[in-house]
Amino acid sequence: MKNYNVEGVIARALYGQVLLCRTETGSHTAVKRMSLSSTGTRPSMDDEAEDEYALVRAEIEAEKNVNLALKRLRHRNIVAMEDAFEVDGFQHFVFEYCPNGELFDALKHTKNSRFSEVRALHYFRQIVSGVLHLHKVGYAHRDLSLENVLLDKDNVCKICDFGLAVPIANVASEYVGKLNYMAPEVHAGGPYDPAQVDVWSLGMMLFIMISGVPLVDIPSRLDRRFEILHDHGVEAIVQMWEMEHLFSSSILDLLQCMLLVNPTKRATLAQVRAYLDAMDGPIVPPPPPPSHRGKPKKAKKSKEAKKKEPKEPGRWRTMFHRWF
Repeated sequence: MKNYNVEGVIARALYGQVLLCRTETGSHTAVKRMSLSSTGTRPSMDDEAEDEYALVRAEIEAEKNVNLALKRLRHRNIVAMEDAFEVDGFQHFVFEYCPNGELFDALKHTKNSRFSEVRALHYFRQIVSGVLHLHKVGYAHRDLSLENVLLDKDNVCKICDFGLAVPIANVASEYVGKLNYMAPEVHAGGPYDPAQVDVWSLGMMLFIMISGVPLVDIPSRLDRRFEILHDHGVEAIVQMWEMEHLFSSSILDLLQCMLLVNPTKRATLAQVRAYLDAMDGPIVPPPPPPSHRGKPKKAKKSKEAKKKEPKEPGRWRTMFHRWF
């Protein structure tokens, strides 16, 4: 750490801390400093401690390999690792510094703790671009969240923290991630496609940015909101929470396709990107895969008929009030 002057702690990490450092040239950088063993020095270790040491080192080495791959193929929406070195039993990853902090904090400090759809899409397009690049490099993130997206000095989104990333071609089975963003197949246990897990997490991130609240607390039928999502889709919850004014129909269609509980029916990331690109055109495209959003709309009634007809609460809202 001779070349880096520590000025403070930015955040805690699994095996250490992320430090704010100043380089010899006067510029700031973020250094992720991780202990290779919390049990002491290697010569005095017993078999159990030795196994723990090997596990920690393997996990840190795996994260290092992901960052090295991303360093070779850089992307403006992924935090760049500038250096890596080991000193006195600590591994150090040196990253570009993002002074505007987490996207989650930016959301939290806005009025009503939510972004307009336009602003949310501005950030979301950048995040999707970064994740798509990560997938092309050969890895899935598995811990995508607003907390793992940083904002640089120009408020450009930078995806960070690849400690849970795995090769995208492999079938995964580990229980990882944050509950609000976790795909149901991860929570359920058993094998899953890590690429489709990332799509689910991205859908949750978009919903939270626009609504200001998590869609579910637990991605299982233990959570009644998840049960409604599973049986009736995102639009049902949006109507129950009287948030229709926050979401355009095109975004609801996109969310519906990203948050399908069955991962084999869920939109792929390439389809999500294509949908976002098409939204920039004059015509809003249909959602990526087929979407079942309830019964066909009834024919419009005349103004006189509407006046005579008493206004009743929506079907989803009635169900919501009955359950909660």
